[in-house]
Amino acid sequence: MSIIELSRNFGKEAALTAGLDAAKGDAVILIDADLQDPPELIPALIAAWQKGADVVLARRTNRDSDTFFKRNTARLFYRLLNWLSQVQIPQDVGDFRLIDKSVVEAIKQLPERQRFMKGLFAWLAFKTVTVEYTRKPRKAGSTKFSWWSLLNLSLEGLTSFKHRAAEIVRLRGRYHCGDDTFLCRFHCVADFGPGR
Repeated sequence: MSIIELSRNFGKEAALTAGLDAAKGDAVILIDADLQDPPELIPALIAAWQKGADVVLARRTNRDSDTFFKRNTARLFYRLLNWLSQVQIPQDVGDFRLIDKSVVEAIKQLPERQRFMKGLFAWLAFKTVTVEYTRKPRKAGSTKFSWWSLLNLSLEGLTSFKHRAAEIVRLRGRYHCGDDTFLCRFHCVADFGPGR
């Protein structure tokens, strides 16, 4: 086991990237330090990997440990994200997962500096299976992940995997450009046309 100490809090995605950059095993398991995700599920993740999966997702069967607001904003975020994107990001899946060394190496090759890791894992499209579990309530303390951090992470996700959003902006730009061209021609004919 190794400990990586960053000079400051660069955010969860940067910390995950630093951990993956330092990883040396045949597989890597990502799990939050607060232990809301059960370490006792790790043998099931390993068993699925040994059967040939490159990525083994741990999916929460319910979000009862989350507040009403967080449950519903998460549901809305994933619906919007999956509508905007060509890459479908699994809902109710956090960072708790096992990834094969080949996935780690592929992630290391990606040039993104501002990362939305859940989207990158899905975008790579390695063979993925899911193991479901029930997440227990936090035993002690409270989350250090502020609403501001969640909002920033959400915006990063929405702007990173936004194919449909980019298409909408492009089409609206084309529409408005067409309007401007028509109005310009109309004004030119009205101002400089015959009899003027």
